[in-house]
This record gives sequence, structure tokens and C-alpha cells, in this order.
Amino acid sequence: MNRPAKIAVAGSINMDLVVTAERLPIPGETVRSEPAVARFRPKGRRIP
Repeated sequence: MNRPAKIAVAGSINMDLVVTAERLPIPGETVRSEPAVARFRPKGRRIP
């Protein structure tokens, strides 16, 4: 009888979703933006 394989995942990923808009919205307002860009970052590192 075949048993399902056991899988262990150790670790995580840090990812930023960055969007660009012409301005910040006022409370309750929705603004359009360019498509989002996903950027993968090392943990604990902040790069603008």
C-alpha cells in the first residue's frame, strides 16, 4: 500500500507588492494605479 509522502517546509519568503499612483487617496477614496510589481527581499533588509 502506498502512503503519501511527508513534506516539511523550513523557511519563509519576504515579498513586497509595490504600486505607483499619481497621488495618495483621501479617506474612503479609491485611486487607480499602474500594475503592481512584486519584489522579493531578503529578511531583515530594507531597500527603497
